[in-house]
Amino acid sequence: MFLKRLHYMFKKIITCVIIAAALVIGLSATGALAKKEREEKVVIAAGKTVRFDYVLTVDGERIESSDKGGALEYVHGQRQIIPGLEKNMEGLFVGDTKKILVPAKEAYGEVNPDSFLKVSKTELPANIPLKPGQILSMRTPEGKDFQVIIDEVLESEVVMNFNHPLAGKDLDFEVTIVEIK
Repeated sequence: MFLKRLHYMFKKIITCVIIAAALVIGLSATGALAKKEREEKVVIAAGKTVRFDYVLTVDGERIESSDKGGALEYVHGQRQIIPGLEKNMEGLFVGDTKKILVPAKEAYGEVNPDSFLKVSKTELPANIPLKPGQILSMRTPEGKDFQVIIDEVLESEVVMNFNHPLAGKDLDFEVTIVEIK
């Protein structure tokens, strides 16, 4: 009877060991697959070319999106997009969607009071109606185009704001990562 009981207990122990071994092997295989999937998934990091869709909202107003022009492409870490946006996209994967608030200082900077300049009306084309808030396109002697905003119209001068139109503004982005290579 003792031997029969010992044999029965031994059989139970062996069965438990086999089940435990099967579970360990199964979990290891599952863990290895999950690790392999993570390693194969490309993450946004320096030097990676990233394409993403976006919606940009400023002061509650949608001002720009990739709806019409398609996904925006840049090389991460090359300062091709505003710093605050780039910093917050690091570590994302294809398919990730994220809302990102970029403070003015990490976007186009704060409004610089030294970037306002009085220009004589005689230096501007006569056919341009001058009114505050109007955006004018200008060109440097080197041929680079930029925009200025008419801040104030005086009797014989116009105060021009040479800050970026979004200077001093916090930017709300919603981005969806389309491709990383």
